[in-house]
Amino acid sequence: MLEGIRLLWQQQVRSSKQTVCVSKGACLYRNLAGYPFTSHTHLQQRLEILDTLRAAFHKLPGFSKDWVELAWKDCSHDERALLKKICGLQVPCEETTIWYHKKHFTQIIVHDINHIRFRITRPDGTLKHCADQLMNLESALDTHLDFAFDPQIGYVNSAPFATGTGLSAWALLHLPGLCLRQQVADWVQTLKKINLCLTPMDMTQSKVVGHLFYLANDSGLGCSESQLITQIESMCAKMVMDELQARKELVSKRSVFVKDSVGRALGLLQNCCELSYDEATELVSVVVLGIHTNLLSHQHPTALKLLWRSLSNEYLEAFTQKQLTPEQASLVRAQLLKSYCSKNIHWVSEKKARHAK
Repeated sequence: MLEGIRLLWQQQVRSSKQTVCVSKGACLYRNLAGYPFTSHTHLQQRLEILDTLRAAFHKLPGFSKDWVELAWKDCSHDERALLKKICGLQVPCEETTIWYHKKHFTQIIVHDINHIRFRITRPDGTLKHCADQLMNLESALDTHLDFAFDPQIGYVNSAPFATGTGLSAWALLHLPGLCLRQQVADWVQTLKKINLCLTPMDMTQSKVVGHLFYLANDSGLGCSESQLITQIESMCAKMVMDELQARKELVSKRSVFVKDSVGRALGLLQNCCELSYDEATELVSVVVLGIHTNLLSHQHPTALKLLWRSLSNEYLEAFTQKQLTPEQASLVRAQLLKSYCSKNIHWVSEKKARHAK
């Protein structure tokens, strides 16, 4: 079971080579007609739904060979914690089951907040590509399944944001420039006016951690799938340009501040003995900024991004196969980052930095 979850995790945290957009993804929510939502079903109904869906899935070409099944009831406590984080599970039950494709970054989640959630997260490509993959998968199943649909409101879902098209899409953005220039709040207000939202990936005690944000739709009502995707892609492109401009201005107008911040972050990571998740995430974010602004050299920045998003207690416990106290997790986290950053990340000489610009 753990090996299957490991592969799924590696798919989800794989990062793009772009300097701002870390990944893109989409979800498609569906429910079977004739059944209540999962939260209102009894055991026999959930088993019937699961059997119906499993039979339909296995009619897809190559399904048995290309897809891996993970049953919630067969997972340990640590594996469940990791699956919740990877798949964004909200209210899993004993009948919750996840299938994921070995190569195509696609998941099918049964019995969470809806009967079915098709999900994809990609490190490359466009949101249209993500949505098309999910729509093609749903269309292939549509001949075998009867999805709940209302002519006036569209696909019926338990979550209001998923009613209508049943589609949600997002881009995960790394925005240290906008954060340091205190421009994120302006973007939040701008996006709110067009039913989009910008939410931190990690947030503790009202503090954003790691400068990572999800740009996503607030609702699936009132527009078509193509309109929704076009709108998010358009705003994503504008935010990427704004972030790159913010970084450029930081380096040109506050170069000492940027060098000092990057130097302190790298120094701590290369010499630390223990690190909390929040502190580690924040420090790696600043080091990634240093790499992207040519202050630091790193041959494989995507490898650092993979490590960056694998620092949670759930991940460390699952992959050390040990129950870790917060103090023990801090020690393991520090050891991983210290070893990696000491070997792979170095300062760029002033001459090389000027040439790179």
